[in-house]
Amino acid sequence: MTRSLAETARAALHRQPAEGVADVWTDGDLGFVLLLHRRKDGVMAEELYYALRTEDGTWDRPEHLSGGPLGLDPHDPTTVTRALADEPIRVLGASETLLYTGRGQGDGYETAHIRYLLITDEADSLRTDATHRTDSTHREATSPLKLLILFPGQSAHVTAIRDARPLGAPPDPQRPRTA
Repeated sequence: MTRSLAETARAALHRQPAEGVADVWTDGDLGFVLLLHRRKDGVMAEELYYALRTEDGTWDRPEHLSGGPLGLDPHDPTTVTRALADEPIRVLGASETLLYTGRGQGDGYETAHIRYLLITDEADSLRTDATHRTDSTHREATSPLKLLILFPGQSAHVTAIRDARPLGAPPDPQRPRTA
């Protein structure tokens, strides 16, 4: 039985295995899921869903926010390397949307600033230093595409990491080398 994309997004928010999930981004009671699929014409496409967590801890049925041709195949290492142009991380796309978050000023709607990040396959994780958090967050680099969601007044710096060291940084002479 084939799941709908919304069902796949909901399964991903509940941390259940789901095929085609590039990334899951949660921030409190907000959840975003980036899905990848190949269209009938062979072109890779993305679909972005979002949901709110209910009082009992489950996620509402995700709503489709956007989607369309991706412009590259993130599963093709040659294409990804070319698109990164010798950088470990790059913004592949950006958009903004007004959505209901249940927080914010007045009516509970906020503008979400959505960034699609393309990362090198050399990275094993991403570190995000955000103005709205007191500590860095680390996420495993399980896909070459990652989401960054920011709301008004928030900004972030994202670093691709390998072996606990930022990619592109000079080696630490105090740290022993590993084979």
